[in-house]
Amino acid sequence: MRYNANQNSFVDSSYNITNNPQLSWQGDFQRFCNNEPQIGASCDDGNANTTNDKIQTDCTCKGSVIAIDTTSCRYKDSLQLVAFYNATNGANWTNKWLLNQPITTWYGVRLNTEGCVQSINLGGNRLNGNLIDIQLPQLDTFILAQNSLNGSIPNFSGLPQIKVIEIGWNGFSNTIPNFNLPTLKILSLIYCQLSGSIPVFNRLIALEVLDLGFNQLTGTLPTFEFAPRLRDVRLRHNLLSGNIPKFNIPLLNLLWLDSNRLSGCIPRELKTNCPLIGATSGNIFNNPNLATQSWANYWNNNEGACTLTCRETDSLALAAFYRATNMQNLPPPYKWNLTQPMTTWYGVKLNATDCVECLDLDGGVVDCDNLEANPTGMGLVGTLPDSMRLLTSLVRLNVQGNTGLGGVFPTNFGSMTSLKHFFAYNCRFYRAISQ
Repeated sequence: MRYNANQNSFVDSSYNITNNPQLSWQGDFQRFCNNEPQIGASCDDGNANTTNDKIQTDCTCKGSVIAIDTTSCRYKDSLQLVAFYNATNGANWTNKWLLNQPITTWYGVRLNTEGCVQSINLGGNRLNGNLIDIQLPQLDTFILAQNSLNGSIPNFSGLPQIKVIEIGWNGFSNTIPNFNLPTLKILSLIYCQLSGSIPVFNRLIALEVLDLGFNQLTGTLPTFEFAPRLRDVRLRHNLLSGNIPKFNIPLLNLLWLDSNRLSGCIPRELKTNCPLIGATSGNIFNNPNLATQSWANYWNNNEGACTLTCRETDSLALAAFYRATNMQNLPPPYKWNLTQPMTTWYGVKLNATDCVECLDLDGGVVDCDNLEANPTGMGLVGTLPDSMRLLTSLVRLNVQGNTGLGGVFPTNFGSMTSLKHFFAYNCRFYRAISQ
């Protein structure tokens, strides 16, 4: 649209037509009064895909169409977002996208320096419909919590850089995929309607936070052995059953398992394997078939803890013996490999119930029935630890020839009622054996 030349007579009157983008100079009347030519004057046609907008000979405002690089991630990502918008009923969102405007103006979308979509946060924005398996190679944060999405959760195979997925408080159904997302750190699927078992998650090696609470998940608890960086696990209010694993996850500092169907005792090793949980950051309440309902009582007093087998207690006692007698500095075959079964350790013999019944450590051929004629020892140095009393099935102890072994006998060493044969020739023990 152009100004009418007849308006020149009204220059001195009070006219204000500024801020009309499609007029010449966006409505700057003074420039018209200065007789500047209107054909070719700057304007704005309102199309984000054009540039150098000018007044044409037919008095319209038009610009030159911007050439689109169809190979750029910005172009490809915009097509994915349009498909996502349509699939989730974007026309009824609380904060809608104007698809004819630049992607930088779209609510909840953030781009990186390369113009690729890096973050989407559309929590509580009235999305509904099925969630498509969106393909956004640079996306690292995907937040769609508190909407009305439904259907199955996709495997997100098109998000190779994703770090955060928070899509809880939706109406998803079916099972949880065993995601292959090696960069994922946070996965929150709380308050959906998910069923089935918890995947092993053997391809979530960077996972730190897992929240699957308030669903309908069944089956047993996985060990999460493939997610060594886990620090926060929330599985409360599901239908999970079976025993609580030992969870060898040293960084774990929060474990919520309350309101499930778990049963049995709680492994003692869990406290050693996950020391950061402590007495206050675990929750096992409302699991009627567990040996205790109180995490604090388990942690502080071993209430509901599993009874260790003699093989477990004996291995702990021998590990203490290993450290107390400098065995780590001995040559093969005398040095025990504590990562291997006790049956492979030099001089150790178990009985039929897998309890230690003989320690033949005089440096010769292992023989729990006969003594070496001239024992030279195996180089043990130090003292016998108090943990020897845990070897409740030990019948024979032979440490002859270990001239560096001695000192005071352990407390209650004499109360080892199963010990029938103790040989310590040429050692350095002193003081009477206490009962």
